[in-house]
Amino acid sequence: MKKIFTLFLTVLLSVFFLASTSMAKPPEGLYKASISGSLEVGKDGLLTLHIVPAKGYKWNKQYPAKLVLANDANVSFSKTEYKQLKGEMKAEGKGCTVDIAAKAAKAGNTEVHAVMSLSICNEETCHVLRKRKLKFSVAVRGSVTVN
Repeated sequence: MKKIFTLFLTVLLSVFFLASTSMAKPPEGLYKASISGSLEVGKDGLLTLHIVPAKGYKWNKQYPAKLVLANDANVSFSKTEYKQLKGEMKAEGKGCTVDIAAKAAKAGNTEVHAVMSLSICNEETCHVLRKRKLKFSVAVRGSVTVN
């Protein structure tokens, strides 16, 4: 009877542990993502993605974070995939930045779409956030001609 009780308790604790860690949904608002920079029609430009963790959290430098950008009819990227473990993402302070080379075909505001997998940690735990969809508005200036 003692063995059955011990086995039951072990299974119960295992289920509770799994439910509280790997299966738990990460809380909302763990980070903010923004993009800076602007592009000029027909010229190579640079955008910078900024990931800023919420108060009490930090970017996980050991996680194999990955950013995948989507080319579209207006904005194209010379590189569409960036990986942290290859040194293509810069951990700065408690956050991260990614420099992105891009080129635009026409002027106006355009949306940039990406998917990112990352990890944000606090003193107690790390949250793995896989395939998070990101969307940003980027200003594209028209080229200036001088007569």
